Amino acid sequence: MWVVIELKRSRSSARQALHEVNKYTELLCREKNLAPDRIRAVIVAMPDDWEELLIAVSHAARDWSHDLRGYRLLLDSSGTPIGAERVELLPRAFEPASPPSTTCSSSPRRNSVSRAGGSSARSRTSWGRSTCWRRIWTG
Repeated sequence: MWVVIELKRSRSSARQALHEVNKYTELLCREKNLAPDRIRAVIVAMPDDWEELLIAVSHAARDWSHDLRGYRLLLDSSGTPIGAERVELLPRAFEPASPPSTTCSSSPRRNSVSRAGGSSARSRTSWGRSTCWRRIWTG
């Protein structure tokens, strides 16, 4: 297991945390020919910086193939770091009831949207000669 640790000590540098972690993990994957599950990325930031980082890091952790974790520095009364606590990342904001389905064919279709009952619709997307239909869930 390889670990990338990004330590951020100011709010302005905390904004760059995801960019830096993404860059270093990608370089590590390429240089060492590692699978994404062999890398853990850790972002350590000051307590106030997590207000800005929490949403972006939570989103990245859900959608990323690496293990991404966040830690909040614990400070004494003089501002000296004395420890760290793991940040509880946010859950997904919306969980669909069921995943949308996609059907592809190579035959041409008309450019239209048709209703399939009251709760879903089908939309058409074309890439070259291939046509894909995606069921869009509305409720």
